[in-house]
This record gives sequence, C-alpha cells and structure tokens, in this order.
Amino acid sequence: MNLKENYLNEISQLKNERIERVIEAAKIEFNEKGIKNSKLIVIAKRANVGEASIYRYFKDKDDLIKKVSVSYWQSHTNFFDDNYSVTISKKDTGLQKVEMSLNIFQYLFIKHNAFIKFAKDFDCYYSNEEVALSDNSSQETICSFKKRFIIVFNEGIQDGTINPEFNGLGMYNFISRVMTSTTQMLSTRNGSLHEEDPDYPINFLNSIIKMFIKYIKT
Repeated sequence: MNLKENYLNEISQLKNERIERVIEAAKIEFNEKGIKNSKLIVIAKRANVGEASIYRYFKDKDDLIKKVSVSYWQSHTNFFDDNYSVTISKKDTGLQKVEMSLNIFQYLFIKHNAFIKFAKDFDCYYSNEEVALSDNSSQETICSFKKRFIIVFNEGIQDGTINPEFNGLGMYNFISRVMTSTTQMLSTRNGSLHEEDPDYPINFLNSIIKMFIKYIKT
C-alpha cells in the first residue's frame, strides 16, 4: 500500500469511526429524550464531533434516525440463535419449545430495553408515512423468529402436546402482536405500573406466556 492509499484508508477509517460514534450517541439521546425531542446539536456533543460533521455524514435528522434503526436491527439479526436455540433440547416437546421461544421477549425486556423503546418510538414517529430502510435486517430477524416459531408449533401438534385445531401461522400472528405491544408498553413506561415491585414487568410477561401455553395445549 503506497502513501496515498494509506492516507485514504486512514481518512475512511476515521470517517467510519465518527459515524459510529454519532449513531451510538443518537441511541443514547433517543432513549433518554425520545426521537421527536432529540436535537442534532446535543447528539453531536455526545459524540464529541462538530455539528457540521453530522451533516457531512447524514443528510438530516431523518437520515440519522434510519441509520440508527439499521444499526439496531443489524445487531439483533442473530439474537434468537445466539440466546435461545442452544437452550432448546431435542428431547423437549413442541409445547415446551414454543414456551421457551416466547421467553425471548423477557430477554429483550431485560437486556435490550433501549432497542424495544426505540422500535416503538420509531413506529410512532413515522406513523403517517411508509419507511423503506436500506437494510433488510429487521425483516430477516422477524422472519427468522416467525419461521422457527411455526416449526416448533407444528412439532407440538405432531407430538400431541398442542391442540391440532390451531395452526402455527395464526398463533404466531396473535401472540407476537400481543407480546410485542406489551413489551413495548412496559419498556416505554419503564415498569412504572408497579414501582413497588421491580419484578412486575417480567412476571406480567411470564403470565401472558403461561396463559397462551395453557390455551394451546391439548
């Protein structure tokens, strides 16, 4: 690599580092203030870059918001495999596998609260328009969980632990909406429904899962 190539490589690396700093700073600001109330000048200070740098790397606030969304979804593309596939044993029944799969919502609430809050805030911020992200990580993640849920649900029907009157797709559409909206509600309110009981949000999510499992079992 000659001097010119080395220089250009260093410039590109510096640019990428700054972009990443801005994105991470925006995640913190969005989590604390919400997307609507967040200011680019404050995000720039958090990232330790000039406000002009933000406009050099991002077209506007909307561009930054969408880049943050892409970053979040990219980091969560494989979270199902990384955290739950290893806990599912071949000896487990289909019903047990469905229950363990749904526990992912509890994991997200505990470990990735900022991500859940952002997803809710993002949907509200763009509620009146269609948003086409330049990355398909969100769809990959959703489709991965959907596919696995339907597979283990059908296993439960085959092994006799799940009522055959139900179907995997219909039950996925129902419970995923219930769990997503409930998890987002608890995240945005930060468990304030029962401040005297810090375990309330997890217990509440667990109760929904238990009721669903009782409903679908034979």
